[in-house]
Amino acid sequence: MRTPRRPSAPRVDDTRHLHAAGLRVERVTSVPAWASYLSLAQWRSLLHAVERDLDARGLHARFQGDHFSAAFPDGRLAQLGLVNLAARCRGADVEQHHALARAHFDAVVGPILAPTSNPLDGLTYAECAPRLIVHLYRADAIGDARDRIIARPLCDGLVSALALDLGSAIASLPADLPARWGRSEDELFRVGLANVERRRVHRETFPSHELPGVIVSGNHHSVTSQVHFLNNHLGRHHPAGAIVALPARSMLFAIPLRTGADADALERLTRAVTTALDLLDGVATDPIFADQRFSPDLYWWCDGVLRLLPAAKTPAGPAVMPPDELMAALLEPGVVALTRAT
Repeated sequence: MRTPRRPSAPRVDDTRHLHAAGLRVERVTSVPAWASYLSLAQWRSLLHAVERDLDARGLHARFQGDHFSAAFPDGRLAQLGLVNLAARCRGADVEQHHALARAHFDAVVGPILAPTSNPLDGLTYAECAPRLIVHLYRADAIGDARDRIIARPLCDGLVSALALDLGSAIASLPADLPARWGRSEDELFRVGLANVERRRVHRETFPSHELPGVIVSGNHHSVTSQVHFLNNHLGRHHPAGAIVALPARSMLFAIPLRTGADADALERLTRAVTTALDLLDGVATDPIFADQRFSPDLYWWCDGVLRLLPAAKTPAGPAVMPPDELMAALLEPGVVALTRAT
């Protein structure tokens, strides 16, 4: 099994919505493996420094284990990674942690602003259109912010939302912005998807039993949105679709499924799921992805429609619960009509 290609370091810290749950820093009892060069006292000091700095910026932030989820005063929602900051703190005295955290977040999210400041105020549609993208979010991370942004369901657990790539952050758009711009949501989604499709990504194939899989990666955090364009990346039409994973913001992979009216259909699906779960595990344990992990789930994609595919490893092998439509597509391609999430 080939190891997925490591993308170059992303140019921005990814944005994701604030999760309702968080971890109390004072209850942290161990240092993550990727930051093992820090002592527990240094790790806790760093986390406290980050909390103080984000609070000074007027951000509501929660520690999530390998990153902080934060809500900005202007409505932006962010996931702020710790890998680069922890590396800068290596060898530094704990008294320096606050200054290092401030310098880091000055570069990542910009200087401290007044709570009423909003970087989107005054920006016209013409100015924003080149930076408009359709960005994927986990539905369980959005929470009650769902009604305040422009988002549409993609499948169980995932939504596609309109956002602006501001360089240091990806800002979700407030729900009233289309009216202020005099544009429809449909038009803005079309522009955002076109911009995503044009973004440069790296595509490579890897062996996966009957049909080769494809890994799509890049040095930005909107690679997951390439799931809207899997037809472009798979190279040809696959009637039964593909098993898809979105393990990190800078990567996705897809394993096409071979059709055939025979007794081996479930075995073929199980082999593909096993390969996908192994790849997911590889990304989950790779420290380069520590601050940009996205989804631990598998999905079934077919003819442009994405669906959650319940699957997990067990001592007896992979357990997968394929929908009836998936098994029908494996056995009789071309007869299944899927519907998008509503």
